[in-house]
Amino acid sequence: MQTHAATEPRLDAADLDPGLREALPPVIVGEAPADVVDETEERPWDNDWPGGVFVFLSYAIAAGLGLGAFVSAGAAALGLGRPPLEMLGQAAVLGAGAAFQWRLAGAVEHCSRWGWYGAMAELTAAAAAKVWLIADGNVAWGVIGLVIDLLWMRFFWNYREQFDVDVDL
Repeated sequence: MQTHAATEPRLDAADLDPGLREALPPVIVGEAPADVVDETEERPWDNDWPGGVFVFLSYAIAAGLGLGAFVSAGAAALGLGRPPLEMLGQAAVLGAGAAFQWRLAGAVEHCSRWGWYGAMAELTAAAAAKVWLIADGNVAWGVIGLVIDLLWMRFFWNYREQFDVDVDL
């Protein structure tokens, strides 16, 4: 393995084989600055609407699930309701859902790639539930919910670059 000192002269773009030079992108060859080659339109994410509403509702759902887990665990401890093991299982599922929802809300709020994936997966599942609701006969509320889910999906799709997601279809 050879090592080169930092003070050694580097290979100039003119010294490269012409076939290799044409195959490499201009940034590697040194003909264009890095910020010009892959320039994309910067769109600031408006965290107030509708993304802010999604984040707020995600935190609210997480708080509700956490409260449900607390109540289920308390009911199991006091012997109220169903058998204690069943109530503890319900508390565990609600607690896991609360932790997931809280983590998702934080990831979306900070424009994390996994926040985008999680939001799109959650919205896809929610849209499928709305389609099921429509098929079950509740057309009005199903369509309203489906439209809201699709609008949120459109929002996240349009701002996928802000979440460092590179999906080109």
